[in-house]
Amino acid sequence: MVNIAVYVLPIYTLVFVLNLNGFFRYLNDALSSHITLSIMPVESLSVVMLSFAAEFTSGFAAAGALMDAGILTTKQTVIALLLGNITAFPIRALRHQLPRYMGIFSPKMGLQLLLSGQIFRVISIIAVGLFYYVIA
Repeated sequence: MVNIAVYVLPIYTLVFVLNLNGFFRYLNDALSSHITLSIMPVESLSVVMLSFAAEFTSGFAAAGALMDAGILTTKQTVIALLLGNITAFPIRALRHQLPRYMGIFSPKMGLQLLLSGQIFRVISIIAVGLFYYVIA
């Protein structure tokens, strides 16, 4: 209980203050301006950005609309959603998982668990995406 009070409360407070001051919005804008796609049409960038900047459901809604309009193929839509998932992981991990991991475990171990879990997650998404891109 003491670890939770000592680590979780200050970290959640810090994340809250950073969010209140627009830090995560700034990170979204800064990171999204550096994403370029050469294998995907420009229209798919909106799916990636919505998945990144908002929640995944916004990316799904945009993807469905672009597929219904015939702008994106199913393959392009899947790859765009996977890219949105990969680009969104740092912000979501900092916001939601870091305070909890550091409160439950020691700060060092919590950070190690967060990083290793996210790295394995991204590697697996990339592997599945590459497999899908080659096969589909």
